[in-house]
Amino acid sequence: MQRIIIGREYPQVAGELVQEAKRSIKILIYDWRWYKNEIGTKIQKFNQELLKSANSGVSVEALVNIDVIKSQFQNEKIKIKRIDTSRTMHAKMIIFDEKKVLLGSHNLTKNAFEINWEISVLVDEPEAVAKCLDFYNRLNK
Repeated sequence: MQRIIIGREYPQVAGELVQEAKRSIKILIYDWRWYKNEIGTKIQKFNQELLKSANSGVSVEALVNIDVIKSQFQNEKIKIKRIDTSRTMHAKMIIFDEKKVLLGSHNLTKNAFEINWEISVLVDEPEAVAKCLDFYNRLNK
C-alpha cells in the first residue's frame, strides 16, 4: 500500500500513526521545532502525541541534523541523537513499529504542517520498510 499525503493532510495522518504505534517510532528529520508558547498549533499537538506515546512505553527516538533540536527535548523521554557527519542529513522519515514508513518533504515544523507546499508518502510494503530501516540504522552508528 502506498498513500500520497498532500500538504495539510500530514498532521492528521502522522498523528494517527503515532497514536497507533505500539512498540517504536523512529524519526529521521532535518528540521523539528518545539513551540512551547503555541500549544494549539498542529505541530505542537503532534509533538504532544509523541510525548504521550513515549510516556506510555513506546520507544520514540530521533536522528537529527542540528543540536538545537536535541536541546529542545533534553528533559523528555524521546531519545534524540545528532548525526555525526560532515554531510547534511536532509531526509524526512518516520518509521512506525518497523511496519509503516512516512517519508517525503515534510519537516516537523509549523510551516510544513500549515503553510508550505509539501508532499509525502505512506508505505507499508515490507521491502521498502526494510530498506528505510536499514538507512536509519546506518545513520544511527
